[in-house]
Amino acid sequence: MRCLNKLLIFTILFLPVIFVTPIHSYDNGIQDNDLVSFGYHLLVDGKTIEYYDSSIPKKILFNENNIKPIGLYTRMLGMKIGEKRNFDVPPEEGFDASDPDYGYLAGKLLHYQNVEIYGVEGVSSTTSSPSGNFNFLKFIIVLSGIGGSLVLIYCGFKVYPKLFFKKCSICNKKAIGKCSKCGQSYCIHCFRNGCPSCNGRTLVRFKK
Repeated sequence: MRCLNKLLIFTILFLPVIFVTPIHSYDNGIQDNDLVSFGYHLLVDGKTIEYYDSSIPKKILFNENNIKPIGLYTRMLGMKIGEKRNFDVPPEEGFDASDPDYGYLAGKLLHYQNVEIYGVEGVSSTTSSPSGNFNFLKFIIVLSGIGGSLVLIYCGFKVYPKLFFKKCSICNKKAIGKCSKCGQSYCIHCFRNGCPSCNGRTLVRFKK
């Protein structure tokens, strides 16, 4: 009964962690490592450089390494689904001359128009559900599963030993060892006069 109480306590403590605790609150908008679908119109010196909209969105893991330039990253951080912004990124927050794709735009003022978030992986556009680092949630679930399994095994040994220990080949009671000659398992009572199967005289006890 004490083991069952431990299992109940374990379940009560860990279920809220698995099913209730959010990874991060979507009320704060998009955060690092959210898989974000978005669009924008990038203009430099009056010329279109890039264009994405809902029909051809840009989908990317949102973090500082993937969103370039840094000025775009900092201004998009915290935006919510359906939110639309227009902003300028000054040269000091724009592209670096060493960038293999956008180095030619170094030192340029970047005009971003119609920057809009279309979706975030795992978040509905009509609810403030949690999203974010799903791997952490999987880690908690796996860890809880391992802990629960260990508790069940421990309780099994305590409450139902017959399911986990070898049985005597004669009376089906708990065996304490096996015959060194034929390998049959026996309790101390059935082996008191030696092995009934092969007349062996040595009982090798199981390790506890």
